[in-house]
Amino acid sequence: KTRAPHLCCPMAEAELRALSDFNGAGDDVEVPAACLEVLARIAVTGTLRHDWVTIQKAVVKATKSLLQKYREAAMRGTSLASDAEAARLEKVHEDICTQLASRTGAPFTLQRICEVLSTPSAYYVNVHKLTRGLEKLVNVTSSIMPAPPRYLPPPPATVQHVEESPHIKRARIERSVGDLDGEEHWPDAHHEPHHEAV
Repeated sequence: KTRAPHLCCPMAEAELRALSDFNGAGDDVEVPAACLEVLARIAVTGTLRHDWVTIQKAVVKATKSLLQKYREAAMRGTSLASDAEAARLEKVHEDICTQLASRTGAPFTLQRICEVLSTPSAYYVNVHKLTRGLEKLVNVTSSIMPAPPRYLPPPPATVQHVEESPHIKRARIERSVGDLDGEEHWPDAHHEPHHEAV
């Protein structure tokens, strides 16, 4: 018996339903756990299983929430020297989200973006490094297309241990080095997505 493509498997269908429900919800609705799991799977596999328009709202909203969380933490501490600096940082964060929202195709850095959204503390310990990192990740011109069904790998059974993957663990260990030299450390990609210029 021929096995159905993974794109049509029950998990993919459940993902699509969750994403469609979220896309139809109001702008004030937070990204549900089911949609965050979709982003976590992209972080782990590097495989885009859905059209960009289907996951775009979840990516934008999750990015906005993460930036706001880091910004508010910085405002409670001493990372921001003045209200003017806080306002400038908020404007930069709005520009990042606007750039993601205006894209017509998934950025080829999508896996890296999803890695940051899934386990941000593994890569960035303060709002300034997070901002610079996401600026670089969204400021790209090339896009990726969803993988054809015949090339899709079996989806992970669960993503509850995303942060325990060897690559994420290595990034966590190297984080202290990044704090000293100012460089961000990324796990090696297992998957090389197909690029399409836009």
